[in-house]
Amino acid sequence: MIAPYGDGKSHLLQACINKERPYIYIQSKKVYQHHPNDLNHLEGKTLFIDDIDYLAQNPIWEQAVFRSLTIYPQQKIIASTSKPIQNTAFHIPDLASRLQALCPLFLAPLSEEGQRYALQQRAKKRGLIISTATLYWLQKRLPRDNHTMFNLLSKIDHLSLSQQIKPSIGLLKKILIEESYLSLDADLPD
Repeated sequence: MIAPYGDGKSHLLQACINKERPYIYIQSKKVYQHHPNDLNHLEGKTLFIDDIDYLAQNPIWEQAVFRSLTIYPQQKIIASTSKPIQNTAFHIPDLASRLQALCPLFLAPLSEEGQRYALQQRAKKRGLIISTATLYWLQKRLPRDNHTMFNLLSKIDHLSLSQQIKPSIGLLKKILIEESYLSLDADLPD
């Protein structure tokens, strides 16, 4: 899956993981949480690598991925990247060519309506109900990339639970001020 930062590729990858058992998941931006030897036992498992382009220039991880694809040539692999593999500077040319042979899927950014739906679905999984009007209000005041919006949803959930209140525009104003998206003296209609 190829999509710019914040366009939902990690979200889609997580949805794929929920459908697949057994699997190994590597989050490349947090590669320090994993060990390259995790890839030594892939037989019968699907390999998911989020942001595989982050592994480029990391010789230990490049070698581990290449070795696993060599040992398990029929390995099912689903990876996300912010840019096409041919534009990624892998040190191991054979690794780059094997990754280029994978079927690329380019993700189109979500429409505003699609983003509201995705936010409502994520909120619902957390036990939150956020009205469409509240989401419209939010989209007018924030960068509309999914990463920003989904991170804000976590903050809404945390504050809503800690204060025992439902998500509302008033709660969102408080969060947006804390996150420096709004100033304290912002005169905004509810």
